[in-house]
Parts: sequence; C-alpha cells; structure tokens
Amino acid sequence: MSGPSHVTNKMHDPHRWDIDGTINVTGVLNASGTVNIQGRADGATITLGTPAANARTVTVQLNDAIGTAVASAQTVKLHLFADAGGLTYATTGGSTGIADAGAGAILALVAKKLFSARSDATGLIELTWTDTASEVAFLGVELPSGRTVFSAALTI
Repeated sequence: MSGPSHVTNKMHDPHRWDIDGTINVTGVLNASGTVNIQGRADGATITLGTPAANARTVTVQLNDAIGTAVASAQTVKLHLFADAGGLTYATTGGSTGIADAGAGAILALVAKKLFSARSDATGLIELTWTDTASEVAFLGVELPSGRTVFSAALTI
C-alpha cells in the first residue's frame, strides 16, 4: 500500500476492513469474500414505465457495490436481447428502438441493438423504447466489471 490511507477493523466483524484513501497495488491483490468498491457502477436498477402510444420509458439507475446510487457520470453498454438471458440479440431492436429521453446520453454502436451510454452525474440514464410491431426485447446493461443486469420484457 502506498499513499494516504486509513485502515480500520470493525470489531463486530473481524473479516471486514474499511479503507479510506488510496490503495496502490503492484502485482497481485488476492481477496476472498466480497470486495466493495464504492463509486464505480457495480449494479443497476432498471425501471420500466407504463406503455403508451407504442412507447415506454426505461430508467436505469447505476449503483455502487453496496447498492447506493453512484455520484458521478459513468459509462456502460446497453444491449437489446431477444431473451432474458442475453443469449441472442433482438431481431430488429424495435420499430424505432431505444432513444435518449433526458438524463444521460447514448450513442448507437450497432443500430437498435448495441449502445454506449453515459449517465448523468447521479448515475441516471433515461431512455424511451418505441415499437409498433410488438417485438419482445430485454435491455441488458453491461457494467464496467463485465456483469450484465437485465430488464423485464420490453413490450408495448
């Protein structure tokens, strides 16, 4: 460890250590159990709005490892899948597909199927899913760790 750090052991849990400051590691860092890194998007909550006029709002809240909303802009990938397990991409990605609806920004990498998204400073990404052909799709939010969080079915 180098740099300013403060390490404390919570006496009620001999396996938990809280570290304040910066930790620089050269080589291998071995850890067992859960390692919580606060500040980085490590989870997401996806909320689907009520469908109306062939569209529905989709809100993605990026959270840190302990479930708190991140307090900085974060970049994630958004995928549109045909199945809840993310094994197959959506056939068309909706008639209009995913569009930016406010908080954050998105950029299509593959039309209607793969996007790069940047949240606002509170970890929020607001989208609109539009489909007039009743395609069922699932939004997958790929986090920096590689973990993917899936929405319920996007249907109109």
